[in-house]
Amino acid sequence: MIHIWMPLLLGVILFAINLYLYIRCRELMSKGKRTDAIVNDFVFKNDLYYPIVHYTTEDDEMYLKRLSGGTNPPKYKRGDKIPIIYQPHDPENFIIDDPANTETLYTIGMVAGLVLTVVCSLEWLGYINVFPI
Repeated sequence: MIHIWMPLLLGVILFAINLYLYIRCRELMSKGKRTDAIVNDFVFKNDLYYPIVHYTTEDDEMYLKRLSGGTNPPKYKRGDKIPIIYQPHDPENFIIDDPANTETLYTIGMVAGLVLTVVCSLEWLGYINVFPI
């Protein structure tokens, strides 16, 4: 039954990482500061367009950052406004203010990790036979 430990461990790690990101995201949504970022330009890397945005904090500090998510074709155009939430004590740490999309992504990751963990646990206990030897 050694072979069952790898997917079981993967399921637990997948669940834990997505739970951590979900909690962190919820905290940022409740305690973060909201503003609009404006798309300046794009970086093309690995066949994806990553927007470069600038935004100003409530302390009138301006930041120029690249979004961590890229798309092809580009999701935004130059000059588009993107609502963001940044941490007051670390304004360079921000997320796009789109709770439905962000929370859904982390929830899907948690469910996938949980399903993998449960299936592997049932296999390990001998209740099902999903991974034939």
